[in-house]
Amino acid sequence: MGTAIQRLFLIVLYRLLLVVWIDAKLISREQLFSDPAYSEVTLSADGKTIAYLSPDKNGIRNVFVRCVTCKESQQVTFDHTDINSIEWTAVSDIIVYYQDTDGDENDRLYKLNISEVSSSSTKDSQNLVSISDQPKVKAFVIANNRRDPRLLVAINDNNPQ
Repeated sequence: MGTAIQRLFLIVLYRLLLVVWIDAKLISREQLFSDPAYSEVTLSADGKTIAYLSPDKNGIRNVFVRCVTCKESQQVTFDHTDINSIEWTAVSDIIVYYQDTDGDENDRLYKLNISEVSSSSTKDSQNLVSISDQPKVKAFVIANNRRDPRLLVAINDNNPQ
């Protein structure tokens, strides 16, 4: 009796999988490998602002912010290379973000005060502080406490390998 039920179960399962396989459509390469509309979505420490990464009008992944009660987002970085990741600090107007500027996967770390960014800003005119600006040096945040405005940052500048 048990083997008959098992055999029936396997036949039904096989037919279901066959139906799913026949009806399955291929996902286009563009859809599969393109940047998502929103990524790295995060809420500020005071809970009033959302930051996220999104492709800008040129397809470059930049930082956008939006207050939780607003309908419009504001672009706050205007880089020409993709930004990899963002984090809020305990100070509600300060974000830090990672960017691979040399293509060597040694992410540089930047600090940006988003309250001082205008819609006509460029990377050179932003209130942007490079925490790690040496070539071939990687920097990343080890500890970020939303109650303490200090960050613990690791930088491999003694042995940049």
